[in-house]
Order: sequence, then structure tokens, then C-alpha cells
Amino acid sequence: GCLPLFGGVRGFSRFGDLGFRSLLGTKWYVAHYYVGLMLALLAVLFTIAIVRGPLGLAFTARRDNPGYAMSRGVSKFKYQLWVFGLSAFFTGLAGAFYAAQFGVVGPIVFSFATLLFLLSMIVVGGMGTVWGPLLGAAVLMLADEGMREFGDYRDIGLGLVLAIFVILLPRGLAGLLPRDWLRRKQKVATPGE
Repeated sequence: GCLPLFGGVRGFSRFGDLGFRSLLGTKWYVAHYYVGLMLALLAVLFTIAIVRGPLGLAFTARRDNPGYAMSRGVSKFKYQLWVFGLSAFFTGLAGAFYAAQFGVVGPIVFSFATLLFLLSMIVVGGMGTVWGPLLGAAVLMLADEGMREFGDYRDIGLGLVLAIFVILLPRGLAGLLPRDWLRRKQKVATPGE
């Protein structure tokens, strides 16, 4: 039935690349690195713009006090649609870049373990912050690479790192920064104040 169209467990294949392999020869991966870096930078800048704008205020109101937000005209359906749409856009960009990089994408690419690893980056870095997940990603990737030689014990080690952060630093790495410092940085970065 759908095997020729969707590829079954093998997934989609025969993706075109970004054109850097024919242009740069063996150095194509350097160009892909910078494209990935630019996509990440674009996502972070877009997130900052959303969080500090009127849309971010509506998201915060919905999260903190849904009843009050509804009474002020903040529609639950409208802003949930915005959240799903924006997150799907950047997820689609990341998936397209992944497919161009590796030439294949399928159901086993993002397994449950990978999903838990990505969620752990948010917990370790600090939920509800812009820079926390980036810090969490850096820490967990370094820990993952440092424990690569330990084989099966690597997953246990990463679980211990996550447990330590959940117990000792519930606000993540971003919670280590004093709140006054964060407020000062926001006031300096906010134009017109």
C-alpha cells in the first residue's frame, strides 16, 4: 500500500541536499554547520521577539492566570493555535535541515530516548527561559560525549545528571543567575526605558 510512497520503517529517502556538496566538495559539512548555526540563531532571535512582545504577554497571562486572561479577552483557542503553529514551523525547519544533512528521515530517527534527551535539555537549562535550554543542551551534550566510552552506563550517567539537576537545581542552570541581574539585563536590552 503506502510502502512505496512513505518508505515504511526505512522512512523517506533520496532527499536533495542544500547544494554545498557539489559547490564545496569535501568541505560541504562546514557550510552545513553554518546553515544550522544560522537556523538556531534565527530561532533564538524569533523566540526573544515573541516572548518580549504582545504575543508573549498573552502567553504569560494564559499560563499564570487563565481565568483573568479570558476575562481580558485573551482567547485560549487563538493563542494555543499560535503556539502550535510557531513551534511546528521551527520543528519543520529543523526536520528539513536534518533530511538535507543525512539524506533520510523516518519514524526511528526521533526515538523515545531522543525525545527524553531533548526534554532533559530544557529541564537542565531551566524551563521558562530563553537561554536555559541552550545552556542545558551544551551541558548535556558535553556530558554525553564525555560518557560515550562507557557504553550502556552512559544512559545511567545521564539519568543521574538529570536527577541531580531536578533535586538540587529545580530552576536549572538559568536559576543560578540572580534575578536582579536578569532584570537589569532586560532593562538595558529593552528600548525606550
